[in-house]
Amino acid sequence: MYAYIDRPVADLELFEAGILHATRKWVHAVSYFPALNDITFDRATPFEQAMQMLHRESTGSLVINRPCHTSIGEFEAILLGLWQQVRNGLSTQARATAALIIPTARVDALIHAMQRIL
Repeated sequence: MYAYIDRPVADLELFEAGILHATRKWVHAVSYFPALNDITFDRATPFEQAMQMLHRESTGSLVINRPCHTSIGEFEAILLGLWQQVRNGLSTQARATAALIIPTARVDALIHAMQRIL
C-alpha cells in the first residue's frame, strides 16, 4: 500500500485511477453538500455505502485530496492498497488493513460493499 504514496495519479492503472477519482469526488461533494451523506444506507449504492462507512466509522482522520490533486496522499495510498487486496481476494490482509481504518465490527460490511463494487 505504501508503494502508492506520492506517486502521480496519472501512473495508476485504470481501475485504481477511477476509484481514487470517485472517492475524491464523493468527499469533495459531501464537504460542500453534507446532506449527500444522509442517503439511507440501504438505498445507497455499494460505493456510497463504502464511503459512508469510511466517513462515519473511521477511527482517525481520513485525508482525501481534491479531485484535481496530481499525486497520491498517505491515506489514499492505504485505501488503494485495501482496494488492491480486495480485488486480489486477499481477505485476511484486506480485513487487517480495513481494521486500521474502521472498528473491527464494521470491517466485514466494508469489505462486502467493496466486493459488490467490483
